[in-house]
Amino acid sequence: MPEYFLDYLLEILSDFLESNIGTILFLFIKIFFEVFTIILFLVIVILVIKTRPANLIQEAIEGVEAAQLEREKFQRKWKSVIEKLELRDEENLKSAVVEADQLLDEVLKKLKCFGETTSDRLKKLPPKSLSNLDEIKKAHELRNNVVYEDDFQLNFDDARKAIKAFEKAFKELEML
Repeated sequence: MPEYFLDYLLEILSDFLESNIGTILFLFIKIFFEVFTIILFLVIVILVIKTRPANLIQEAIEGVEAAQLEREKFQRKWKSVIEKLELRDEENLKSAVVEADQLLDEVLKKLKCFGETTSDRLKKLPPKSLSNLDEIKKAHELRNNVVYEDDFQLNFDDARKAIKAFEKAFKELEML
């Protein structure tokens, strides 16, 4: 009996859809859903247009502001390095070299240069990434001598040479 019942319902439904009322009703439902779909699509498009550019502009502004704040913070630290260099006493010269090297390490990390130490990061840099990469490596070696050798003597000329190498790299990286 259930088989006959389903056949009976399908026959009634088929007769209804083939009749004028069924055809008109089906056409009305079809048009209604098509219009409804178009309206929903337009609402989604309008919402995307109204919200997305505002977010992109806001994100761009925030990115520029953050980069500017980072650059200003970096430049304040660099100014401190230069002031220590100009004092010319050995402790300030050592401090200037160490701080300049720390700044380089911060920049390398932000540029996603991988490695556990500054030396590792410098080794992984492509040779043409900085025009004075060899000088930077020597400046970093000087920093290591300052940090790890208790009796290391640092003179003004060597400190100035290292600071100039760091400065050139920072200019190429547009930090100065």
